[in-house]
Amino acid sequence: MQHLSRKAAASISVSITGREIYDLLMEMRRDVLELSGKVDAMPTTLTDHETRLRHLERAVWGYAGAAAVGGGLLGQAVRTWVG
Repeated sequence: MQHLSRKAAASISVSITGREIYDLLMEMRRDVLELSGKVDAMPTTLTDHETRLRHLERAVWGYAGAAAVGGGLLGQAVRTWVG
């Protein structure tokens, strides 16, 4: 890759038309509108995820409690059987 000196780089000119600026502005507007729709949908999605996580946590604690009770009962039964 060849680098230009500052003097050579300063002599390069670029022309941007009003039409090009307008086209880019309209493209940005479409992108913002699209993202705005996605952001509006986020609270619903977030609430749904939180609800699902609460149900999962409730189930996990329920299974953990059942396992603790079952383990205690099984331990007591083995102790009674073994003597």
